[in-house]
Amino acid sequence: MPLPKKVRQRFRLANNRRKAWKKNPELMESIRQRATNRAKEKKDSKNLLLVEMIRSEWPTELSPGELKQRLLTIDYYNPVTKKRRNVKSLFNRLVRRKIIKFNFERRLWLNLTHEQKEENQSTTTNAQADSTIPRQATEGTEQNT
Repeated sequence: MPLPKKVRQRFRLANNRRKAWKKNPELMESIRQRATNRAKEKKDSKNLLLVEMIRSEWPTELSPGELKQRLLTIDYYNPVTKKRRNVKSLFNRLVRRKIIKFNFERRLWLNLTHEQKEENQSTTTNAQADSTIPRQATEGTEQNT
């Protein structure tokens, strides 16, 4: 019994790729790196959109029940199968990326995106202030010498 047409096409494609890796590994490696970089950029942009959405729509503190309700409102789908992913997966992603954190003393979930925004603003103002300090210091030393 012959193999189905789709299976034969997959075998052919796999064999062509194997041959290409043997004949021209530099080209195949550059293709692989470009694809990896594109996938990373796409993933980073999705994460940034998620952080911005959480920053703008979620409060700084959430009860466990409120967090569960908010997680259910987020559209979190598998791009290939178009099926909704498990809420636990989204929850783990938020914790892993340090977007939310549990405060044991207060028994509340903290939205860390608000703190990150404040830290980013303070570091940029500190960097601007730091960049002016050396100029002022050097100007003062030049006048003294």
